[in-house]
Amino acid sequence: MTEHGGLDRDERIRLLEERSSPGGRAAKARRRRPATASRILLVGLSVASFFTVITGFGLRQNSASTAVAPAPPAATPTIATPATPAPISATPAQTSIAPAPSPAPAQSTTRGS
Repeated sequence: MTEHGGLDRDERIRLLEERSSPGGRAAKARRRRPATASRILLVGLSVASFFTVITGFGLRQNSASTAVAPAPPAATPTIATPATPAPISATPAQTSIAPAPSPAPAQSTTRGS
């Protein structure tokens, strides 16, 4: 502790009040926040899980693209015939799909007007 032997009584009281006042050095010290550690932990966990999911997708896509298709069963050879193209017509073909029925008209819900 510092010696204040050369100071008079009033000066020492003023220094003590200044030190214990809310604007003194003790109030200026930075207070530790207890939630900081848990926030850092949660951010780390979320980043790790993000990379785990991305890696899982990459591995699944990589294994799907390298999968070998099974060999077709041995069949008797057939003679290939050339395919004939379908005739092109200027009119569109008729479809058997009926148009959708129109909805029933809405009923009024106003009373006594």
